[in-house]
Amino acid sequence: MDNFSGALTAWKNINFSELQKTLDTQGIELVENQKESVVGRKSLADRTKVQEDTRRGEAYRIQGPTKSLPD
Repeated sequence: MDNFSGALTAWKNINFSELQKTLDTQGIELVENQKESVVGRKSLADRTKVQEDTRRGEAYRIQGPTKSLPD
C-alpha cells in the first residue's frame, strides 16, 4: 500500500490540469507562429518575384529584342 500512496502523491505533485493548460497555450502559440511564418515566406516570395520580373523587364528595355519581329 505504501507504493500506491507514493504513486498518488507523485501524481498529485505533477499537477496535470495545470500542465494541460500550459501545453494548450503553447500549442496555440505554436500554431499562430507557424501561420505568421507562412505569411512572411509568401510575402517574401512575392516581393522576390516582382523584383525578378522588374529586372527582366529592365534588361529587355535596355537590350531590346534580339530578333526583328515580322510586320
